[in-house]
Amino acid sequence: MAAGLSREGFTSKTYAEIKEGIQARLETYSPSYDRSDESPDGQMTDIFSFLISEVWSELALIYDSYNPQVASGQALRNIGLITGILPGIAERSSGRITTAGTEGTLVPSGTLLADAEGNEFYTIIDSIVPTEVQFVASVPGPIPVPAGTVTEIVTPVDGLDSITQLSDGAIGTLAQTETFYRNTRNKTVLRNTVGVQENMQARLFELGIEQVTILHNDNAPGGSNLADGTPPQSIHVTIGEFSGVTDEDIGLTILATKGLGTSTYLSGAGVPVVVQDMHTQDHTINFSKAVEVPVFITANISFLDPDEIAGAKENIEQSLADYINLQLAGEDVSISRLYGVITPWAKAQVNSIAIGRDFGSVANENLIITNVEYASSVTTNINITVV
Repeated sequence: MAAGLSREGFTSKTYAEIKEGIQARLETYSPSYDRSDESPDGQMTDIFSFLISEVWSELALIYDSYNPQVASGQALRNIGLITGILPGIAERSSGRITTAGTEGTLVPSGTLLADAEGNEFYTIIDSIVPTEVQFVASVPGPIPVPAGTVTEIVTPVDGLDSITQLSDGAIGTLAQTETFYRNTRNKTVLRNTVGVQENMQARLFELGIEQVTILHNDNAPGGSNLADGTPPQSIHVTIGEFSGVTDEDIGLTILATKGLGTSTYLSGAGVPVVVQDMHTQDHTINFSKAVEVPVFITANISFLDPDEIAGAKENIEQSLADYINLQLAGEDVSISRLYGVITPWAKAQVNSIAIGRDFGSVANENLIITNVEYASSVTTNINITVV
């Protein structure tokens, strides 16, 4: 495909193509000029070629800025704004304490408190002893705040003798990773679809679950089970990456989105939870919790475009990790699909590649993931040798 914008998409000109084009144009106008790399004209050609190649790179980023599979950073968040899906920000843990001491003492907002682990919290409004006042954690994140843990007064206040935390506080959350946000946005846009499986999957993603697989056996009663054991007229829901989401919330979401009369399959790794519908009727909802399988990759590659080598190895490592982390629960890691993740970077040639559950077991074959597992990876699990 020719460089530029066409019906097939957008293709950038490379540094080498730009330099070759400038040299060809100069040759047309001034055949006798010295344009070797050591000459002034040759050096100016290199400078302008590099600057123009940066412009082409920026045009490629603009073209991809509304492709949810490619966009990152603010561009990805802008896509989310279009569909009304905002990235999840980190939230702080919070709770309430009761103050004791000299009656009428003013406890100013911002008074620092702490638990036995050294986690600091601060009050959010002025209060008068004795009373109950809310506190929040100084730093965002999932800091546990069970009853009776926030007991230390860090900021001395004359007349404030002690504090008591009578009830459990609310645990904060971590900010969504970019991979998680991309996955959530892609799936939740299907929320209003009429398909039961897609709607259920989208609603579960909205809870904050990163991995969801739903198998539906629509065989007539008495028909055969699916390979995983799901009987006819039943669904098997498998989730992974569910930190911070309660079993009850998952059960209520499945109940609200499954077809009427459809049973939920309880596998060997299943979790039964009893939830109530709007009429306070009890329903037992079954689902499976997938186990994380770390994926390790070794690869031997050569770069065929020397002008684009800078950073290519690191980009490949991150792209491979991102690709693995987008796999659904129960989805095998196909080794043939990894080639397409690698080769765009500096025209990489894959000489060999192997994957496994650890570096000692990597092999040139697909990695099988069972229905109650999900694949995940980080760049430290990926070892690339460049030759």
